[in-house]
Amino acid sequence: MKKMLAGLVATFMMLGLVAGLSAGAANADSVPARYQNTVPTSVSIKVADTVKKGNAVRIGVRVQAAGNGNPDSGHVTIRVARVNGGYRYLDVKGYDGGTVYFTTTKLPQVGKYSVRARFDRSTKSKYMDGNNVATFKVVR
Repeated sequence: MKKMLAGLVATFMMLGLVAGLSAGAANADSVPARYQNTVPTSVSIKVADTVKKGNAVRIGVRVQAAGNGNPDSGHVTIRVARVNGGYRYLDVKGYDGGTVYFTTTKLPQVGKYSVRARFDRSTKSKYMDGNNVATFKVVR
């Protein structure tokens, strides 16, 4: 009788353990409030070193995170400006992973230009916002 009772108790304990573990695994995608905005991100900007005057430039922005995962949602803002003034460009696109490409308007003046890219995470994301700056030159 004692062996049967001990076996029954052990079985119920195992069922409780399995149910507890599976309930935790079902909620693995939701991020607890204390872990939101804790994983650092880096923003990479791909742009040509030189562009001919009168041409547009294509800019690629990629967001990566430390560890195994990468942000899968948010939006990316780029600002392109001539360092000495005379040109500004602003664009915002949704980010769902991979590389987001932007194409500016035609660049009217020779000189040095800066590109600022900013990643803004989605609400309740475990990833942090990130930004970066790159430069390129417009030549004749």
